[in-house]
Amino acid sequence: MDEILKILDELIQENQIAEIRARHVAVWSGPHFVEEIPYPPEGPGPVVHTDFEIQAADGSRLAEVTCAHGPTEVDDPAEAVEGARAVATFFGSAWADVQTLLAVVDGLRARR
Repeated sequence: MDEILKILDELIQENQIAEIRARHVAVWSGPHFVEEIPYPPEGPGPVVHTDFEIQAADGSRLAEVTCAHGPTEVDDPAEAVEGARAVATFFGSAWADVQTLLAVVDGLRARR
C-alpha cells in the first residue's frame, strides 16, 4: 500500500486534486444523461442533423453536441453520428466519473 500511495503522490499533487474537486463542485451536480434528438423529428425525408443534449436529472439542458450528417456534409453519416454520440456520452458521464475517481483517491490517501 505504501508503494501505491507513493506512486499516487508522484502522479498527482494534492493541489491538483483540490483544483479538480473545486471544478467538480462548481458544476451542476450529476448524474447527467444524454438525450438524442434527430432533425427533422418526423419526415418527410431523411434525418440530416442530430443533437445530443447533455441534461441534468431535472431535465435542464447543460450542453449540446451537434452533428450535421446530411449527404452533402459527411462521407459516412453513421460514423459521424456515432462519433458525436460518443463525445456526448463522454461529457455526460464525466461528472460521475470524476466523482468516482476522487473517491478512489480519497480512499487511498485515507489509508496513510
